[in-house]
Amino acid sequence: MGGIVQAPRCRRLTHRAANGGRAINHCKIIDLNNGGDRSQTVGLDESRPPPNHRGQGRGRANRALGNSMDDVTGAPGDGVADLQRRAAKAASLLMLLAMLVGLLVAGAMTGKVDADPHALLASHVNAITGSAWLAVYAWSLPWVQYGPQGRSRILALTVLATYSNWLVTAGKAFWRVAGVGLDGNAANNVVFGLLGTLVVVPALAATGAWVFGVWRTQRADRP
Repeated sequence: MGGIVQAPRCRRLTHRAANGGRAINHCKIIDLNNGGDRSQTVGLDESRPPPNHRGQGRGRANRALGNSMDDVTGAPGDGVADLQRRAAKAASLLMLLAMLVGLLVAGAMTGKVDADPHALLASHVNAITGSAWLAVYAWSLPWVQYGPQGRSRILALTVLATYSNWLVTAGKAFWRVAGVGLDGNAANNVVFGLLGTLVVVPALAATGAWVFGVWRTQRADRP
């Protein structure tokens, strides 16, 4: 019955050249199946360093992360990042205006500000809602299938509608009119006309184009 066959082992040997040069590594192959009496010394080629697999892995991970970020923020040349920045600025400013109107609401409720508190509260809520609308639109820009001009026009209409809704609603609080229909009050009719032309029409146009652009992408992705 034969014994166990063992694989040859490699013993690393290092010596320095006689002229004081760099160290030279050798591998001594020892055959353990015959008592270790047969050996062979082979030089190791260390002229080039071993591949850095960890570095290659990090490079692949960074490239994958970059590709995923391009999917979210859009390609570098399509202007999505710049448009998102503009929308974020508009959203942040509108949120600040909402907080300022909130201070007027407290003053109107306590009688320190001569204005309708309910209309001011509506303006406060309109500004918060408009800020959220702008933020969501900025987030969805990579999936809106229009060119840079089309996306920019939707943003312009959205800014017009949201800021006008905040401003006109806050203004009618001091006039103490509803502005939801025409009557014999001139101030009420002015507010009604402003809400229709600066809020309702731009809002419908912006949301309609926005929905069409996003849903057109979903239909294109279907198998």
